[in-house]
Amino acid sequence: MQMQQLRYFLAVVEQGGFTRAAQQLGRTQQAVSKALRLLEQDLGVRLLDREAGGPRPTAFGLMLLEFARRVTRDEGEFRARLQQVRSASRGEVRIGASVTVAGSLVTPAAEQLLAAHRGIAVSVVDGIQQTLVPAVGRGELDLAVFIRTLDEPVDGALTVETLSQQDYRIVAGAHHPLATAGTPPAVEQLAAAAWVLGTNSGDVELAWRETFDSAGLPPPQPELVTSSVEFCREVLRRGRHLSVLPTGLITAELASGRLATLAAPPYGWQRPVNLVYRAGAVREPAVLAAIRALHEVAETGSRAAPDMTAAAGDRARG
Repeated sequence: MQMQQLRYFLAVVEQGGFTRAAQQLGRTQQAVSKALRLLEQDLGVRLLDREAGGPRPTAFGLMLLEFARRVTRDEGEFRARLQQVRSASRGEVRIGASVTVAGSLVTPAAEQLLAAHRGIAVSVVDGIQQTLVPAVGRGELDLAVFIRTLDEPVDGALTVETLSQQDYRIVAGAHHPLATAGTPPAVEQLAAAAWVLGTNSGDVELAWRETFDSAGLPPPQPELVTSSVEFCREVLRRGRHLSVLPTGLITAELASGRLATLAAPPYGWQRPVNLVYRAGAVREPAVLAAIRALHEVAETGSRAAPDMTAAAGDRARG
């Protein structure tokens, strides 16, 4: 059953005939008649009495008539709400973002939102999953966008969407011996390397440790542990350490060749980029407009994302 078929059925009943219904709909009489025949075949019942005096609803047609009117009315209300989102001219949206997605996803979404809705104010605060989700639950934030590194249960009053997937790779300075070797490193080489790891890595660190556990090797103890993204980048650029990072955090460094991902397919992981909001927040046109912008940027990014990791690895080996 399709919305178009319901609209055709309503038009025929309300206009009292196929000819007048077709004129109202801007379709041919044959197209309207065919669509309703297909609907009757799909439902397995006769909806219209087509005998002399004009088509009239049968007992089953009367059942459908009530449903069709309710559905089309609800569709109209939904489209009106969507139009409110498209034309939202005021309001405030408070967005929490983890550092990885702040630049690659939230920034272009905010720019797109403000370009289309100049009366909306946007505020963005940084954080991590463990701080952003509770802030949404308390009403301090309207939305939170982050890489889910912990599979923790979320309050039932919150809605969680997956916007995209983020790749995690082993990263090194472009001139690190393992980055220039041209072949995937053995796990023993990784175990002997110097590491700098981030805090609050959650499941990503567990997956990294599993790489060594499955090979019967103790995971290396990181020489450096940091919550500073810039510190980690600088340490890697100096060339002695390895790390595990989301590629979205180092897109510019990979593109420029300052950093490289190791040519090691087994040593890669993915984690979802989540969007979290309260169910009640979607009643606000400004919040819905922000969600729409995030959806569009995430979808565009997933279609157009270049293979930076492969290119960076080729440059490093060259």
